[in-house]
Amino acid sequence: MDTTILCSRVPNLKSRLIKELRDLCRRYGIKPTGNAGYKTSYILTLMAFPFLALQQIKQDKGLKFPNFNPIQVISFAVEEMNSPTDEQAALIRITLAETARSLSLTA
Repeated sequence: MDTTILCSRVPNLKSRLIKELRDLCRRYGIKPTGNAGYKTSYILTLMAFPFLALQQIKQDKGLKFPNFNPIQVISFAVEEMNSPTDEQAALIRITLAETARSLSLTA
């Protein structure tokens, strides 16, 4: 795979510093391909991981597409839960924000 061609297709990655690329990889929980001292190692990983993730699903690795029955059960559960009040929605938002904040502090 020619990294020059790949880099030219993603100029916003090519212009980033190694530290920025490393931070992006850390944010997504992926490791650079090859030597971590080279930008291309990070760029290749950042460009390839979406394709690899979808390919793994098709190969039944990791996450799998559920069949209709579990989806139907989830649908019934969501219907029974009803809609949150404004206060409940605010509590959900702040809980999600705090969880995201605490996860970013531990990463």
